[in-house]
Amino acid sequence: MSDGFPASLVMRVHGRLTLHPWLATAHREGRLEEDLFSLAVARTTAYGWADFGHGLAGARWGHNDAGGDWTQDGEVREIAWIQVDCAEAPAGQRVPLTPLGRVVAESLSRVGTFDVDAVEVSVPVYEAVDAGRDLAYAATWAGLADPAGRAQCTVSVDAIADPAQAAAVVAACRARVGEAARFDHDGTRLLCRLREWSLDTAIWVLEIVTDALRVSGLVTQAQVRIEV
Repeated sequence: MSDGFPASLVMRVHGRLTLHPWLATAHREGRLEEDLFSLAVARTTAYGWADFGHGLAGARWGHNDAGGDWTQDGEVREIAWIQVDCAEAPAGQRVPLTPLGRVVAESLSRVGTFDVDAVEVSVPVYEAVDAGRDLAYAATWAGLADPAGRAQCTVSVDAIADPAQAAAVVAACRARVGEAARFDHDGTRLLCRLREWSLDTAIWVLEIVTDALRVSGLVTQAQVRIEV
């Protein structure tokens, strides 16, 4: 654990955001006052997950910064990024990937529609706690997706230096997903077959990989990227 030292968690979402028509004009003319930072603060406050100077007990993270490229040209861009500090989270709490992803998803959905090509996180693995039971419940949720669905994903982890390490992480991932996903590896890359692709499922996979890295003891801080 960090013992009070900063434990930075950064999430980046790459994809396409189409602003609602009534907001697109204001954005184009520089009149749109809201951005990912303000929207993320609003949603985080609504859920009571962070303290913005109000003395909130049990805050999950400290909000550092957020932003995104909302250029309306149909190109894949970094439509959202957010950085928080989870060093002061209550003891026993998981690294807050899922709640942070929910904040990002709801913030983007409030201003438009979006699709995701990739999600990257810089995650403090040393802050991770045993998430086996929670991941089992999450696998049950994911398993309700259409079994005929297919999404082939690649997961890159900067800490994995050789195929043997990748195989060890894959084994740990398989123990955490039940029938809801399939993990394998190609060299140092992890391969994941999902029933559906969304920001929620991408972050679920990132949670699984984070817990697998915790068990493996390979690294204390990792850069992880999942993409279709």
